[in-house]
Amino acid sequence: MLRFTGFFVAFFALLVAAPVIKAQDIPISSAKGYDVTYYNATVWLNRVQNTIAGKVDMTANSVSDLLSILQHAKFLQIDSVFVDGIRSATQITDSASGTYIVTGFPKNYHNGSIFTLRTYYHGKGVNEGGSNAWGGVQNIGGMMFAMGVGFTAPYVSCTRHWLPCYDEPDDKADSVTLRFYADTSGIVVSNGLQTAYSLGNDGYTTFCEWKVSHPIVTYLLTFAFGPFEKLTISNTLNIPFDVYGFAKDTAKLRALMKKRVVEGLVYFDSLFAPYPFEKVGYVVAPIGSMEHQTMITLINQAIDTNSTTAVHELSHMWWGDKVTCYDFNDPWLNEGFATYCESLFEERFFGKTQYWSHQHGNISGAISGGSTIPLYGAPSYTKPRNNYPYAVIYQKGAAVLGMLRYFLGDSLFFNAVRTYGKANAYSTATSADLQRAFEISTNRDLGWFFSKWVYGIGNPILNIIWSRNENAVKINIVQSQDSAKVGYFRLPLVIEARASGGKTERHEILLDSVRVNEITFQNSFVPDTLMIDPDGAVIKKIVGPIKLGVLPKQTGIEREYPVQLHFNPNPSHGQRVWISYEVQSFSMHSGDKFRLQVFDTNGNSISNPELGPFDISSRTHMVESSFETESLASGTYFAFLLLNDTIIGEGQFVITK
Repeated sequence: MLRFTGFFVAFFALLVAAPVIKAQDIPISSAKGYDVTYYNATVWLNRVQNTIAGKVDMTANSVSDLLSILQHAKFLQIDSVFVDGIRSATQITDSASGTYIVTGFPKNYHNGSIFTLRTYYHGKGVNEGGSNAWGGVQNIGGMMFAMGVGFTAPYVSCTRHWLPCYDEPDDKADSVTLRFYADTSGIVVSNGLQTAYSLGNDGYTTFCEWKVSHPIVTYLLTFAFGPFEKLTISNTLNIPFDVYGFAKDTAKLRALMKKRVVEGLVYFDSLFAPYPFEKVGYVVAPIGSMEHQTMITLINQAIDTNSTTAVHELSHMWWGDKVTCYDFNDPWLNEGFATYCESLFEERFFGKTQYWSHQHGNISGAISGGSTIPLYGAPSYTKPRNNYPYAVIYQKGAAVLGMLRYFLGDSLFFNAVRTYGKANAYSTATSADLQRAFEISTNRDLGWFFSKWVYGIGNPILNIIWSRNENAVKINIVQSQDSAKVGYFRLPLVIEARASGGKTERHEILLDSVRVNEITFQNSFVPDTLMIDPDGAVIKKIVGPIKLGVLPKQTGIEREYPVQLHFNPNPSHGQRVWISYEVQSFSMHSGDKFRLQVFDTNGNSISNPELGPFDISSRTHMVESSFETESLASGTYFAFLLLNDTIIGEGQFVITK
């Protein structure tokens, strides 16, 4: 991995840190007045009737004078509540999110007081509803199970669908005990270690108890009730590793765990920190994959050794479970890290080419679908509501982490990641905490990076014009994005000079946050081609002729070309595209040749067919040529028209398949 040195090291130390901007107000423990220490719940499940009933004791410490106790329960009937054994009252404050408060305490609770809230409840197993009904309680495919988060609900954490609790991520309980009663048509699996199991005297009821011994947020709690078979997976770390699935899936499931997940477990254990919990657990479900702490829900389509989904969810045990986003302004800290861990896994076991393939997919998604939304506070910006916008918090999050690694180098980057994990272990974190850990570890101010890529929007759009004088190269790089909306980017880049015969030479440059940057450097040979960001590591668009060689007639940087290219049809669905342009605003001579250069959004040259020569008498007429697009993937493409190797026109077209 390329590391930026010298000039970049000195430059990083001069930059100003980014301000932290709060996108939305989420209740926090200090605001609600207490800190949860323990949940002790007993839950009765009926899979046939799809019902839930139970009681839960929440033990907490008061951190201020307590006037009410904030709680969440959605689609559940609260039968009664008791504070330290004395019956109290409830008052709904937000029915849409299931928020309510408990009032009428038997005494005053001041800072440092310990109390227990007992809640009796019952209800139906209900998911979040809507077009993407994912979070909440599902009862499909012979299973009744809980998914911890919702995609479109007006709240994110969905444990409130089966357990009254404080259901926001800022407050981790130190430990949890979950007891389940169910019929004998299956078994119930959950978080932590199973500490009890028995068959009731009636012969129809099973009982099981699960204990969580590490801090946990409520959205990472789960249960799954079904006719599962248990697989025990051996591993060199000797960590308890249990997997549950239907009988038909066990062979493929064992192969996936042995061939891929155990590899990932050992790798992440060595790369980040020792595995942080009491066990590794998976349960296969008909929909969804979710990183429930020590009992991952894995969609059955992901039982495939070519899939990285199981590894993605495993990496959440470090990034999302051990270190959890403080609130849902920062879900990218969970999902961006886990998506990047897929790339790291591919790199470790399948090589650098696979790493870049994953990262290029993330970068492409960030450009096409994630550039208009900042990482921080992303769910607040999506309309209609999307709590987990994929192109933003997954793909852009992973791409941003990859850029940070590329700029810093492996040693600094991974040391900083470990610093972040250690500083926030078994707790919660924000984007500001990540920045702080990286700055402490690297001894560099990274405000310039976080202000643009975490708190900001957009990406640089680069117009490239270059010329040479023997071995010397001069490049004008123009940032042509909408500066009024996104500003200009300070951007480290690599430029690779190439020449026939396979000669290459790389140069580290730095774009300042201005519209036009002029860069000059010397090569040890005369180059005929330049590659900007040859590894494709940076979120950006390149719309200039970076592979065209020397263009001696090309001057200036405004690029106001006399010819505008027109494409028909546009968008194209993969058929032949006709290109038309009017040749009347420039001088032509006998033998003049036209050439078309086409690039994708990453600056890769797609084609450069010759289109001429044309008869001089045609210079006042529209000229038509065609271009075959059947082999091109869906996306936006940029075309430049050259007359005798000088650009005279440009345009763009879109392919949708």
